[in-house]
Amino acid sequence: KKYCLKVEPKKLESQLSYFQDKVDDKENAGADKKLKENFCKGTFYAQGKKLWKVKLDNEVSPVEVLVSNNGDYVITFDNWHGTGYGDNVVSIYDSSNGNLIKKLGLEDFLTISDIENLPHSTSSIQWSGEHQIDYKKKHLVLKVVKPSKNRNEFFDVRIDLMSGKVFDEIIDRLPSLQFLIE
Repeated sequence: KKYCLKVEPKKLESQLSYFQDKVDDKENAGADKKLKENFCKGTFYAQGKKLWKVKLDNEVSPVEVLVSNNGDYVITFDNWHGTGYGDNVVSIYDSSNGNLIKKLGLEDFLTISDIENLPHSTSSIQWSGEHQIDYKKKHLVLKVVKPSKNRNEFFDVRIDLMSGKVFDEIIDRLPSLQFLIE
């Protein structure tokens, strides 16, 4: 509890305006145009003292944030109303200055087949569990959903926090869900 990231989402005129702007391929979709510098911001605090404030890589807001216990790294996960989509499903920041170390999309650590076999809804891919940090190795340990009959299980994908490099080989890990229609 020594470190904290305060997230300020981009202020939207309305959710409807956001979705309409996305359909119309407008820049800064849904943003309240009366506000200057209207984007997703993150402010990092150490022991109550503000260290930095930066524009986060998320369009509106991350869905989840993980701050390392030692305060070295801040990791954001997914995007509001688009879990599993985009090139910034995982974004790793250096907490000393707020600089983005690396951003990753699902295709950076999963095969296309595995992505297609994850549970989907209209706007999201349910890919993640409760991620962890391996402090000895300085790895982010992603918990990726492995759907099963009775409950979800998970497999790990390890990422170097210092560089964002994916350590695990990108191979199919999920059974293919192919249905035959006669």
